[in-house]
Amino acid sequence: MTEYESYHDQKIFIGETLIQIRESLPDDEMPMMRSIMDTHLHMAPEITMNIWEKLFQHMVVNFNDVEGRHYKTVEIYNARYLEFKKRWYS
Repeated sequence: MTEYESYHDQKIFIGETLIQIRESLPDDEMPMMRSIMDTHLHMAPEITMNIWEKLFQHMVVNFNDVEGRHYKTVEIYNARYLEFKKRWYS
């Protein structure tokens, strides 16, 4: 696998993560993911991993009911982040 293919795979993985997070939200909160998903789409594959910090900040501000309606959303973020680190950076 080339370095570019690795970055491309990371971009796909993060895109899938964003979709999973959006789909875990109540219908009225799904549009809150539009901006970060748009940012991801316009990022070059080699810098896509930088979106994790932006996504974390976005979730802290917008999806902070971690024991209620955002529990599943936070679980998805945590599981996917750990999988990302294990797969590409361990």
